[in-house]
Amino acid sequence: MLAAYAFTLFSSATLLFLVQPMIGKMILPLLGGTPAVWNTCMVFFQALLLAGYGYAHLSTTFLGVRKQALVHMGVMLLPILFFPIAINKTFLEGGEDNPISGLLLLLFTSVGIPFFVVSSSAPILQKWFSSTDHPAAKDPYFLYGASNLGSMLSLVGYPLFVEPYLLLADQKKYWAVGYGFLMLLTALSGWLMYTCAPAEVSTSGNQESEDEAESVSWRRRGWWVLLGAVPSSLMLGATTYMTTDIAAIPLLWVLPLGLYLLSFIIVFSRVPEWVHSTMIISTPMLALLLVFMMLSEIRPPKVYYTVAIHLACLFTVSMVCHGELARNRPSTKYLTEYFLWMSFGGVVGGLFNGLLAPIVFYGIVEYQLILMGTCFILPPLFISKPNKWNNLADLSLALLFIIGGAVLIYLRTKDNDIQYDILKSTNNWIWHASIVGIFLVYGVYYIFKETAQRLERALDVVLPLALAFLSFGLIWGLFSDTLWPRVKGLAGWIGLKPAQTLAILTYGVPTVLCYTFVERPFRFGLSVGAILLASGFNTLFDTTVSYQDRSFFGVLKVENDRFFRRLVHGTTLHGKQFLDPDGHGIPLTYYHETGPIGHVMAAYNVPDKDNKYPNCAFIGLGTGTMAAYANKGQHVTFYDIDPVVKRIAFDNDKYFTFVEDARTKGAKVDLILGDARLTMERQDLTEEEKYKIIVVDAFSSDAIPIHLITREALKMYLTKITPDGLICFHISNRYLDLKPVLANLARSEDLKTLYFSDDDEAEAGKARSTWVVLANNQKALSRLLTKENLKPIQDEWDKPLKMLSGMSWEQSPGPGSFALMLLGALKNTDAPWEPVKTRDDVGVWSDDYSNLLSVFMW
Repeated sequence: MLAAYAFTLFSSATLLFLVQPMIGKMILPLLGGTPAVWNTCMVFFQALLLAGYGYAHLSTTFLGVRKQALVHMGVMLLPILFFPIAINKTFLEGGEDNPISGLLLLLFTSVGIPFFVVSSSAPILQKWFSSTDHPAAKDPYFLYGASNLGSMLSLVGYPLFVEPYLLLADQKKYWAVGYGFLMLLTALSGWLMYTCAPAEVSTSGNQESEDEAESVSWRRRGWWVLLGAVPSSLMLGATTYMTTDIAAIPLLWVLPLGLYLLSFIIVFSRVPEWVHSTMIISTPMLALLLVFMMLSEIRPPKVYYTVAIHLACLFTVSMVCHGELARNRPSTKYLTEYFLWMSFGGVVGGLFNGLLAPIVFYGIVEYQLILMGTCFILPPLFISKPNKWNNLADLSLALLFIIGGAVLIYLRTKDNDIQYDILKSTNNWIWHASIVGIFLVYGVYYIFKETAQRLERALDVVLPLALAFLSFGLIWGLFSDTLWPRVKGLAGWIGLKPAQTLAILTYGVPTVLCYTFVERPFRFGLSVGAILLASGFNTLFDTTVSYQDRSFFGVLKVENDRFFRRLVHGTTLHGKQFLDPDGHGIPLTYYHETGPIGHVMAAYNVPDKDNKYPNCAFIGLGTGTMAAYANKGQHVTFYDIDPVVKRIAFDNDKYFTFVEDARTKGAKVDLILGDARLTMERQDLTEEEKYKIIVVDAFSSDAIPIHLITREALKMYLTKITPDGLICFHISNRYLDLKPVLANLARSEDLKTLYFSDDDEAEAGKARSTWVVLANNQKALSRLLTKENLKPIQDEWDKPLKMLSGMSWEQSPGPGSFALMLLGALKNTDAPWEPVKTRDDVGVWSDDYSNLLSVFMW
């Protein structure tokens, strides 16, 4: 019996986790990758999960398990009406501007009922099992581990075994077969329940719950929600932070989610008590280590070590929170309600990160906030009895923090330099003061809500505020003319750079002091918040960031250094421009004139016999660098999905002037906002409006838009270019080699290809890049093939360079003639372009098939 129930739960969870990426892959080509689409999908599936758990709770509560089992077997027949799972495109017709309602109908009619029924399996089957006379029926929560094991294997199995080897049609067929198998297993489980004698009145899962005489308070329900929400939010926050600020590694999201699920498996498997105690001891140290690393930006030399620390902290937090959930489980009478509230907590955490945080925060602040929240709810390591000597020590420590902070601030105010002026003139202090006000208001409530230990409670508020004051003093005061030379001297003595020493003193000292409060969770959590609050003042003095904003696609920053202004998304560079106005028109980074796309534009972006320049399309705006190649009278069109990028690089020239400069030259520059494949597909271009060059530049991050590099996408591009037109793919990526993908696509469509991987970064502002060019025939690529065919490119470069230098080859050297000397050296080299090799193991990517692991550069 036990094996039957465990395997049924395992199977239901496997199906549940397989259907979500499958349906996502089906709708991606139809609706693209816009936030509205994926947020709608997320809310839809989470709402259905809650509905499934709600159905399980209400049906078993009002019908009893035996009647409910009969009803449930009838409910399980409903998904058969929707097999095979299919997408009805008619729901999307006429909803181009607002596809949400059509998408919800599409999801409900395709996968809604099957997902709802399968999602209810976990609580229902455990409830059935608890009603049998099996010896383990009095505490069936361990079966939840089997359910999460199925989820975890599906998580790993889909990208490893399902997606690379099965077309979508096959995936839908096998999922339907799997559901039929689940029906048989569920029927078997129901039959086993009916053949067993009814269980005696259930007792609780643990001794702690027995004392509550089968009652569940609303406070306890709220605790279940909170313990479910914190690790869910932390898992999503860690994933976002790691894939943007540490390393844009594809499929990295699998590890956090896998550890999150693993923690459920472990804690509900009746592990020894020392495991839970070890997690409680480890979590504060790891949380503080992460806070220090994020604020100081001091990390291990290897990226993988940094990722491992973040994952270790996530795992210990999940183990603690889920462990507390397991320890606080109620009697089987409240089993379905328990899972309903726990699931609701997970949904709250997901909605906070997925919907609220991108709107409210300018950075990935939710990760730090949830780390702080974790510290609030940690079980205390030990209980210290209050006494006057401890209170006196705490008061003395608070006074020491205040005096130290005051001295540091006084030393800094004596300097009266520009950073002091920034602080005096900024309005950001209002935001920080409001946070302090919230702390104080809640602190007063916390102090006076109980009469017992009122002094200790007051110290729980005073000590963190004093620590915040000291932290601000360290951040600001160590830059003073009095202390900064001593900091540099200390750095030389210990063998570190001054900046590293400053970061250790600024953030390391408060972090170590914060750990001394770990025995009181409220004081500890508030102290972590105090350090985070004080660190916010440091951004007031950061003159390198000109602008920062956040959308559902991530955090974008405009940063300045000595010579350049650049646009970055985490570790991904989206382009840069010279700060010197004389260099504004020079394309940099991956788009440099001496790089692959520079070759293409110089050879093909030339006027025809009527002196008319060709139309060009650029998928991916970035800083608008490709507009630097636009000429008078030329029409170029950008496609981008992120409205924040549009505001930064297209709507004004405050930060980047490429687009405005092109317009000044007389070019017509347009931008179409939305998913590039969908918006371009809707365009009905005449022969005169078709593009000579399409540049697809969207593959440098961790989550590449696969629907832009499939056979269906390629066929669409071909309908938008002239017969001799080119499709240029920028595929620079630290982890994926997309060349064989494009080679296989070209072979399937009988196209010709060339690629150029340029590692030269000698010139100022240039970045290494890899480009692949596709065309209908070899003749269209002929200008890139040989030295002789490179001559038009060289001649095109000669004109502006000679005009710049104003002198001939034989005249005395100048900037322009020096550039011409470099060009002369290029004339004696072989053409760098070469054909792309196909790889059969990669396959032909389509809307039905892709294999990301086959192109991963291990």
